[in-house]
Amino acid sequence: MDEASIETARRTLGEIVDKARLAGEPTRITRQGKPAAVVVSSGWYARAAEAMRPGLVKDPGPAPDADPDYWPVAAGKDGKQ
Repeated sequence: MDEASIETARRTLGEIVDKARLAGEPTRITRQGKPAAVVVSSGWYARAAEAMRPGLVKDPGPAPDADPDYWPVAAGKDGKQ
């Protein structure tokens, strides 16, 4: 996957969109060196959104190293006393 800073993406947005639309190549956009967004084709997005419809994909649950205090419901702590 290609990667571009947000500054570069501003200057070359047309090229990034064409790569996604015509070649099917996504581009990761970074802000201050960290991933911020990904530009994909509208077809790719539509397929991904359809695949993530509730009930179609089973939620894998929290990552094994998830902090139970940050994700209390996933850890079985529903806040009820």
